[in-house]
Amino acid sequence: MWSKNLKSFPPPAEELTSRLLAAAVLTQTGIPCVVWGEEALGWIHRVPTHIFYTLHLLVPEGQLEKASQTLCNLLPEYAVTDPRSDYTDGWLIMSGEKEKFQAQGRFPNASPLSRRLVHTGLDSEKEEKQTQNSRRQTHIPEYIILTPDSFFHLDATGSTSTSLVALPEPIPPSLNVRFPALPTMYDSLLSTIHAPERLEYSCGLRMEMRGFLGYLHLYCFSEYVSRGWYKEVKDLPEPIREVGLALREENQPRFWEMWLRDEPYSDDSDDDWRNGDD
Repeated sequence: MWSKNLKSFPPPAEELTSRLLAAAVLTQTGIPCVVWGEEALGWIHRVPTHIFYTLHLLVPEGQLEKASQTLCNLLPEYAVTDPRSDYTDGWLIMSGEKEKFQAQGRFPNASPLSRRLVHTGLDSEKEEKQTQNSRRQTHIPEYIILTPDSFFHLDATGSTSTSLVALPEPIPPSLNVRFPALPTMYDSLLSTIHAPERLEYSCGLRMEMRGFLGYLHLYCFSEYVSRGWYKEVKDLPEPIREVGLALREENQPRFWEMWLRDEPYSDDSDDDWRNGDD
């Protein structure tokens, strides 16, 4: 993995192009696509997170197979992997989860319908050198995961004009890719965490989504996190209220609960305001 650093924002054009090429290819061929995960956190929402080996893209479920075939045809260095056999390093799973998800034919940190592509050139180079250094020194994703947008309760077509955003200028003209706007990211995470099927998620996916919520709170509203506490919505700073009011109706109380309380947090408080869970 390699670190994102806010001091180097926005990233160099070469870095963006090599990392987001798959997203640009899908967009240019008319397949709606949203960049998800650490890239969305780091490049749009200014979270100083790490960028890992996998690029996670969301596409409409009806175009999932087309997207997979398109990438294999236009980026022939990538090949589809079998979820029943491909449990490489990087999956965070608990005892018993591997067998369960393998039997279901799915990857543990994604949807049952997700497709996972591997960069065969990087994989061969890694085996030849018997080291992981080669893949850690490149911005090219070693893996690409294509997941139905509905799994994360998000619309990759951008049904509203403000739900998806592009990279800030200057960027290469070819990188006309989209990321979730801040309210869209919150909506997606909160809806997914509270979805009825959440008990079927892997330990790693549950931890990842809660971690994303914590990062958004801590870095998007950093100047307000340490200002004490807020008792009512009307007491919240305007930037926080704006995001909360832009959320789906069912997610607004969940968002407010992450900010409001009747008394300050104590050092021994058991409350975890960052995870947004029940």
